[in-house]
Amino acid sequence: MSWVDALPLLVLATFCAGFYALFGARGYRRLFIGWLASLAGAILGYALGHAIGLSRPLWLGSLPWLEAILGAILLQVVALRLRV
Repeated sequence: MSWVDALPLLVLATFCAGFYALFGARGYRRLFIGWLASLAGAILGYALGHAIGLSRPLWLGSLPWLEAILGAILLQVVALRLRV
């Protein structure tokens, strides 16, 4: 991952964490955990998108945004269900 991909990935994870806070998280601790889960999911989605390479037309530059969003949402649902 280059720094050119890291900034949009960080923005995407923060955007998804904002929706997590809007729909379920209460308090700063849960917001931080949701942001960490979103960041980890976006990174996993990024890696999976580059490993599989299924949706090249849906990429934003070299960022597979669909896989990154799905990974972020999936790990946020896990974090929400764990009730940390």
